[in-house]
Amino acid sequence: MLTKQRKAPLIKYTGFQIGSLTKPLIATLAMKMYSEGKIDIYQPIQDYLPNELIPNSSIPITLAHLLSHSSGLPKNL
Repeated sequence: MLTKQRKAPLIKYTGFQIGSLTKPLIATLAMKMYSEGKIDIYQPIQDYLPNELIPNSSIPITLAHLLSHSSGLPKNL
């Protein structure tokens, strides 16, 4: 079998774009950590990330918002 763009044979180390595959992987990891009591998905994400990475918001953004794609973050971030 050949790769579509390079017309090169597939080998063990052929790279592929993973697309949106990381979304369910990260969500699964987050929910596992939540069920183990390691994180609280309803706390502001500033509790887990440095404040300079998070834009100012009058409404706290939680991991639950991010996991449901309803964070309120600007579209250009």
